[in-house]
Amino acid sequence: MKPRKKPSSDFTSGRRIKLPAPVAAIYKAVEELEASYPGRKFTPDGHLVGSIGEVIAAQEFKLTLYPTSHEGHDAFDAAGPVQIKMTSGDSVSMYDCCVRLIVLQVVSPEEAEVVYDGPGEPVWANAGKRQKNGQRTISLSKLRRMASAGRPTDDIFGFLAGKVTITGDIVSPALSPKEWGSLYPPPRPRRTPR
Repeated sequence: MKPRKKPSSDFTSGRRIKLPAPVAAIYKAVEELEASYPGRKFTPDGHLVGSIGEVIAAQEFKLTLYPTSHEGHDAFDAAGPVQIKMTSGDSVSMYDCCVRLIVLQVVSPEEAEVVYDGPGEPVWANAGKRQKNGQRTISLSKLRRMASAGRPTDDIFGFLAGKVTITGDIVSPALSPKEWGSLYPPPRPRRTPR
């Protein structure tokens, strides 16, 4: 069995993507309609939002789109297949596990935010129970936490996580011997010259 290439994603989260002018016009029209008719929602959804998300992600992440209605994944790159989800809401739904998942959220008429770009398996494992329509839902807040937890950190063997931020060369210990606890190396005996 051939080893699978590691997805090229790096748990990207929080990056903003400028929406193309025609897409921004749709979301500006929605804002105008909602302002003109208080209490009514004009949220774009379904195939429209799915297709917009696919073309934006393909352009931004240099992906090649599969033909429409391709089962399981929307695009691919050298590392493998990618499923793309876009929403203006607070959750996304999936029918099945995927290799790599990119989730975008429309945050203004001009921008979308990358909420999650990483492996699909942990997302599927953390999604809710299967609904009547066969989909499982996961909140964007949970996806953000997963992206944050999966991000590489500037720590040494994981035990400095959350305690320090390394912004340059380390020239001395960042923590006191008490903070190091049992991980603090005992002093070496000094050798005397012969």
